[in-house]
Amino acid sequence: MSSFEQGAKTTRDNLRQGEAAAYDAMSQMERSFSASMGTMRDFNLKMIEMMRTNAEATFDFAENLCAAKSPTEVFESWKTYAEHQGQTLQKQTQEFAALTQNAAQEATQQATQPIRQAAGRS
Repeated sequence: MSSFEQGAKTTRDNLRQGEAAAYDAMSQMERSFSASMGTMRDFNLKMIEMMRTNAEATFDFAENLCAAKSPTEVFESWKTYAEHQGQTLQKQTQEFAALTQNAAQEATQQATQPIRQAAGRS
């Protein structure tokens, strides 16, 4: 085999390896994007659920205030609403923290996957 043929073969091999690496990188980007979109969808749905819960509680509170027949009933409604909203806020904060933590873990896994794959090929 001539040196020209050897050079051409080496060039073709390098080109194939480069194409494979580019394809792997593109596939990884697609997976990362899909995972990110899923995480954002879950995050947005959870936020809407939390807003709906808080809005309904506020409307229930307003309704109870309008129906109150004495200052004592107003105070009791206010007290109940405040206690309920405190518990709801605590629960929502925990849910939000868990969702954020999961999103961060997924992002880290997606970011380090190419490194792990490259290390596995070596």
